[in-house]
Amino acid sequence: MKRSWIGLLLLLVLLAGSLIASHVMLTVHSESAEKLEQASRFALDGNWTGAAFATAQAKQQWERYDFLRSALSDHAPGEEIDACFAALRVYGAAAESVSFAALSSQTATMIRAIADAHSLKFHNLL
Repeated sequence: MKRSWIGLLLLLVLLAGSLIASHVMLTVHSESAEKLEQASRFALDGNWTGAAFATAQAKQQWERYDFLRSALSDHAPGEEIDACFAALRVYGAAAESVSFAALSSQTATMIRAIADAHSLKFHNLL
């Protein structure tokens, strides 16, 4: 009987850990995606200072939780998003507003996809 209780306790700990990880991934990545959407709007308005600042905040947020993302998800999408941040730096330096805005929105969508992949949804359970 003792083993059953220990097994149940372990399952509950695993469930709690996965729910916490899901919440953290969603929260962290949603903030980065919002900053990139904001940078996109700034670039289209010609506000390059605001666009650069919002992009820097998004990149800082993205890099701050790299260890968590690396532990919980596939590395390929993260590396692709890193490449997008590098391209955003070039587009920002060249003041390519349309390209910058498009890539910002695309990167935000990719970041949201990582967050959605870790959220508690029925299609993720299958």
